[in-house]
Amino acid sequence: MKSIRSSIVLSVLAAVGVTGVLTLGAATLLLWQRMNADFDRGLRTKAEAIASLVEPEEEDDPAPLELDDRDEALGDFQNRADPSYFELRDEFRQTVDRSIYLDAPLDVTLPERATFYTESMILPDGRRGRVGVLPIIVAQVEGTTIRPTRDADIDEMPTAWVLIASSTHEISQAIWNAVIVMSACLIGGLALLAALLPRLITRGLRPLARMARQAELIDPRAPAAQFSQDGLPAELQPIATQLDRSIVRFAETLQRERRFVSAAAHELRTPLAGIRANAELLLKYRNPQDLEPSLDAIVTSSQRLQLLINRLLQLARADDPSLLNPTRVDVKAAVEQSLDSVRPLIDKRSVTVEAKTPPSFVVETDAEVFQMLIDNLVGNAAKHAIEGSTIVIHADPASATLNIINATNGLTRDDLAVMFDPFWTKSEARASRDAGLGLALAVAYARKLGMELRPSLLGGDQFCQTILLWPTTREPAPVDRV
Repeated sequence: MKSIRSSIVLSVLAAVGVTGVLTLGAATLLLWQRMNADFDRGLRTKAEAIASLVEPEEEDDPAPLELDDRDEALGDFQNRADPSYFELRDEFRQTVDRSIYLDAPLDVTLPERATFYTESMILPDGRRGRVGVLPIIVAQVEGTTIRPTRDADIDEMPTAWVLIASSTHEISQAIWNAVIVMSACLIGGLALLAALLPRLITRGLRPLARMARQAELIDPRAPAAQFSQDGLPAELQPIATQLDRSIVRFAETLQRERRFVSAAAHELRTPLAGIRANAELLLKYRNPQDLEPSLDAIVTSSQRLQLLINRLLQLARADDPSLLNPTRVDVKAAVEQSLDSVRPLIDKRSVTVEAKTPPSFVVETDAEVFQMLIDNLVGNAAKHAIEGSTIVIHADPASATLNIINATNGLTRDDLAVMFDPFWTKSEARASRDAGLGLALAVAYARKLGMELRPSLLGGDQFCQTILLWPTTREPAPVDRV
């Protein structure tokens, strides 16, 4: 598996290498353009120097143009080892004069434009070079010789051209040397970076190694354990904070699981102990009249054990979000069905019900699971409401909430944090046949449907169970105390 350090090293080296190559190419191009521009200016200077020597002859002279002081001024074009070339052409584009080492006219097509221009070419000796073409105007006015200007008048046709050609070998060699030096610097820089970068990255990753060592020392049984953020980089502080929160949540979950296992073992042990005790009595007594109470007790304990196991299976399956069949469910009809199922218990405990559910309140959800959710909450209110009190069921389509309120006795706000844990009961006197799994199942059903169940105390003696029927950022509508 590739490590973070090697990935960063390769990425940085690749980025620096690509940037260096692009920079090298751009620098080479700029250097070439700059040196060519300087070289072209040198060609023009030489062309103007030769143009200044041009003199017109008489009109009847067979050679109307000539160079004044030719041998003295053209020493630069007489170097046999590294010759430059010049050529003078007249208005008919015929060669009038040329350097001594130029055996034939330069292979250049004279342009129509009357401005200086340059182009690359192969010199007569086979070397690469550039040629500059300077158009000039030579004329006599009232016996005065007009010397060529720096630029030909674009309104007139040139009367002569001066061509200067020189080798660009020195330019190419200078550019090549510069490329070699810059390439060597780039390769050396990459080698130095490759040597230093792993150490620098290792030093930068030390906080991660420290977090790994701290993680090894964390005990899930000690939720107070946290990652130290002293000297931790700003980029790692949010990670450490989230890990701390995850550790706390994990510890809380572990504690709930332990309480669940302990409570489940206790609840299973009670009916099993009853079955065993009565079975031992059956072995001890042979009189049929003495067997009937023990058999009844065994049946009762077996029924309680079977109910408990069924509840545990329901709780395990309630966390599975699959196998849902969303449909349109009438909230009012679901509440009325739940009330009908607990009507005998409500009548027995002299509890009245005040239902405020609009008939047009419809939600899109799984009808069967939603009905089990309402059954558990209404059943819990019917079992634990104070005898002779009133249960209020209030549905609010605007806030998408359903509130079930019953009078309570002895509940505290601390109980709200643990009352949805499996097997939780306020006291043994409140323990019911579902062994404290009713609200735990309700939470599981709500979570499966994508809803949320929130408990609260209104005025200290009214217990309110609020269902947020679909995910919403709005707070539930306030509920008046009964």
